Amino acid sequence: MLAVAVLLLVFLSEPLSDTAEAVAPAADAMSVDMDPSGNAATVLGSREICARIDQNGIQDQDEDGVDAVDLDVTITNVPAYVDNPPLGVVGPPDVGGIVAFAFDIAYDETNLTVQTSSTSFLLSNNLVSILMILSVLPPDTNGDDLFPVFVLDTGTGVPEEGSGVLARLRIAADVGAATGVYTIALANHASSGVEGFFIPDATEIGAIAIGEPCDSDLDDDGALDASESTNCHFDPDCDDDLVSDGAADPDGAGPIESGPDNCLQDANFDQLDTDSDGDGDACDTDDDNDTIADTIDNCIIVVNPGQENDVHPGTAEGDHCEDPDSDGVVDLGDNCPDDSNGGQENNDGDAEGDACDLDDDNDTVADTIDNCAFVPNLGQANNDGDSNGDVCDPDDDNDAICDPGESDVSCSGSDNCQFAPNAGQGDFDADTEGDACDTDDDDDGTPDTSDPDDDNDGVYDIDEANCDGSTPSNLIPERIDGAFGGVDEDGNDGADEALPPGAESFDCDGDGFTGADEALIFSGVGGLDQDPCGTDGWALEFDSGTPPDSANKINIRDLSTFILPVRRMGTSVGDGDFDIRWDLDPGPGVFGKDINVADLQAMVFSFPPMFGGATRAFSGPVCPWAP
Repeated sequence: MLAVAVLLLVFLSEPLSDTAEAVAPAADAMSVDMDPSGNAATVLGSREICARIDQNGIQDQDEDGVDAVDLDVTITNVPAYVDNPPLGVVGPPDVGGIVAFAFDIAYDETNLTVQTSSTSFLLSNNLVSILMILSVLPPDTNGDDLFPVFVLDTGTGVPEEGSGVLARLRIAADVGAATGVYTIALANHASSGVEGFFIPDATEIGAIAIGEPCDSDLDDDGALDASESTNCHFDPDCDDDLVSDGAADPDGAGPIESGPDNCLQDANFDQLDTDSDGDGDACDTDDDNDTIADTIDNCIIVVNPGQENDVHPGTAEGDHCEDPDSDGVVDLGDNCPDDSNGGQENNDGDAEGDACDLDDDNDTVADTIDNCAFVPNLGQANNDGDSNGDVCDPDDDNDAICDPGESDVSCSGSDNCQFAPNAGQGDFDADTEGDACDTDDDDDGTPDTSDPDDDNDGVYDIDEANCDGSTPSNLIPERIDGAFGGVDEDGNDGADEALPPGAESFDCDGDGFTGADEALIFSGVGGLDQDPCGTDGWALEFDSGTPPDSANKINIRDLSTFILPVRRMGTSVGDGDFDIRWDLDPGPGVFGKDINVADLQAMVFSFPPMFGGATRAFSGPVCPWAP
């Protein structure tokens, strides 16, 4: 018996569910009886579902205490106890009986209070029963709307069985309780036999009426309890379709709508009644009143006593309602009865709708291969090779810009390159011919195919493409020198951002040196490949003094720095006067020293992109972007 008690303790450590699967034979029901007068430990009288409290400060005739009533929690038909062979004898284990139970009284603690609780009934009917009561002691004041009762019989007697009272409680109306009917329900309820726990097959609830009678319509739905099944006495919407079973909305505030429900046992919030005969379609046996029962009617909600079915013989639906292509047009009026076409479109005006016509424009090209199915075009010309032929394509290059003279929801504007995609409509030289189809974007007389700098911005096209620039355009790779600091030159990732990975192999600032070369020459000092001018950005600029004026341009003063004031010429790594800043052509090459004639040649014969690639830097113009 103690092992069963431990089993129930484990069981009660988790919330119970009415839908849990029983692991032992279940009792028929656990119920709330609002009239304990006919009940005893093993005897149950007739069950009452409602008790009344007057709430006047005295004990009235129909009360069991001052503004209080008693109720019993009962159990019906606990399976009989079977005493199988004892330990050590081969045979099945003991089964049946009841040795423990648990439940929560679910009630409105705002208006009611459990005052007393007694469990000395069915479970203590055996003389050697020893009850372990784990219930909360009343009064119940914790405000959770639940009063838990847990009881175990740890005695050694024969387990009880059959029907009887589990517990008797007294519930009182609180001072100032609101008038109304309050349900008394069971939650987390179960009982334990000797072989395990189980949940009863059914649960029955009760009610307390405060300040009003226990009338014949406890749920105030306008339908008398006598006309409703037992499980609907406290439920104004028994089929949960949000329509009151009776003519009334109990609280007048929704969400349940006033009825009466035209199908009490079949959920149908829409209350659809096709033939307006008072029975909703959900429970009407002939929804269209054509004298053909719904079970055999081939058009259930369309009157057709003749049951015609000629368009699609042998199908379940008749001609008046059959729509196998689901286009909203029944077969009798459908110009494509087997192809969905609710609009019944018919481009060429023949007997067949477009949905089932094999050649909608009658150009002898089948629609399946016609690139303009609704416009005759026997030649099937199609410039951009998309699914639309030229005669019906408003955008011949599919760049979302309409061809000149065309308009369509799929495009806008007027394309300056009708046959070359260019959604941005870039036109660098503003000659009305877009860059995508202009053969000389900068109008410099050199075709783009042989022009290394199509937009003449001082950075070669191939470098711009790898340095996050754009060509042809006024956008250049991001710069950080002088007036360019704090400005978003490339127009994409904000001001002064770093160059993209891989850019070090290209000349991003147009000064004639790649980023990798500048990183080596400057050894991490200066603007590297985002600063083309000045002694800290242009590898050729060593001296900015005068005379002659060497500021921001390359001349004899810069060349002389190879020997004055420190002789860098003829030195290598490890020599005292060596400085990698003068190693313009990295390494010794064919010479013995790192700084050699090749470095002088790199200065004298540099033709940087920022000078157009045709003008020498030495004795050349001033760097166009002063630091």
